[in-house]
Amino acid sequence: MTNVGSTQISWKKGKNIVTGATGVAVGTGATNTQAIVNAQGATGQYAALLCYKYKKGVYEDWYLPSKAELNLLYNQHATIGVFGQYWSSSEVSKGKAWDQEFGGGFTEKDSKGFTLQVRAVSSF
Repeated sequence: MTNVGSTQISWKKGKNIVTGATGVAVGTGATNTQAIVNAQGATGQYAALLCYKYKKGVYEDWYLPSKAELNLLYNQHATIGVFGQYWSSSEVSKGKAWDQEFGGGFTEKDSKGFTLQVRAVSSF
């Protein structure tokens, strides 16, 4: 797991669209990320693309975690020292996606236009 952006970034690129990234369970983040990139394109700046293009170490399969995957990270936040509000790859609707507040532990359905932090994860 790594923080790929020191700046805040929005979930969407441009206007609100439905991307089909509706998986919320553990194991759906990579599929969600691919769906988001397929729908929004491989240029510009938005949360899923930032993770998708990230290359570090021996892993090259970085992705934006799903709602449940992000919650697993929250459960370890004291150990890994992560705080803030982070996007998940789980889409709620045309205009909203799930995010996780690491300070309070709650999840929210927020506007895709909000700028939040991003954590990339990789399968191993």
